[in-house]
Amino acid sequence: MSDGTLQVLDGTHLRGVDLSLGDDGPFTGAKILDIAHSRASSSLFGLSLPDSLKVSALTRLRTPDTDAFRSAYYSADKASEILRDYISAIADELKGLLSSSSDHHAKHCRSTCACVWST
Repeated sequence: MSDGTLQVLDGTHLRGVDLSLGDDGPFTGAKILDIAHSRASSSLFGLSLPDSLKVSALTRLRTPDTDAFRSAYYSADKASEILRDYISAIADELKGLLSSSSDHHAKHCRSTCACVWST
């Protein structure tokens, strides 16, 4: 048995995610989200983000029409800004899940999905 450590996935790991997109623009909103999900998952030990968290983070971007957002094209500069804001929103949502002690779902998440063992 190896000595492992417990890692709490409270969004802190996402603060150091690579936010570079290169100059392959323009980017669709869907492509930006795919890149964000991939990088967030890599930063969180390969765990996929729950759909509810993705929706909450997208809501924080204040996009009134998500279908239009996903199909719209963005310059590399704007895409980088969206990627940064979306990753930050995901991190904030994860932190919120762990800090909300009155929400039953947060308590469940805290005890079952917010921690991983690493060796």
